[in-house]
Amino acid sequence: MSTVIVDSITVDNQRTQIPLTELGYRVIGNYRQTYTSGQWNPTTTYAWIPGLFYDYTPVSASSRIRVRCHVPYARNSGGAHGISHWIFYANGTEIGRHSVSGNHLEDMSVYTWDFASWGTTSGRIGYQMRSYADDNHEVRVYCTNYWEGAGGVQVCNGQFIIEEYFTGV
Repeated sequence: MSTVIVDSITVDNQRTQIPLTELGYRVIGNYRQTYTSGQWNPTTTYAWIPGLFYDYTPVSASSRIRVRCHVPYARNSGGAHGISHWIFYANGTEIGRHSVSGNHLEDMSVYTWDFASWGTTSGRIGYQMRSYADDNHEVRVYCTNYWEGAGGVQVCNGQFIIEEYFTGV
């Protein structure tokens, strides 16, 4: 085993140097949950997605928080097309939003969000979602629609992972 000691890494002369201290990080807090309770049927009103939110208290006010959401989803069996709207929050602040839509939709996505700590008080981190229409053009999480070439809803598990860390360690 060898050890290489350098001050920075440069890809080429046209690029900015990255100090190695920015590449390191130290985890100071984490939380992980696996959702196993079956498919969730959303409505047309934004609601917290079961298994994709948690009331978290940061360890430090000067840390960063990275959240990874492993989400299986499929269109409901009542239509060929699914449309959904998602908002990710941290401590009451909207961090970002997106849609998940498609024809004959069935997938597993991993969404990653990274943001600064808001302090050391408890705050909710996670997703709210709503469907475009109730039981029509709907995306449901934690399930499949086709299984082994035929229609049939199968339960899928999702994961929600929070990692609080310091950079430059």
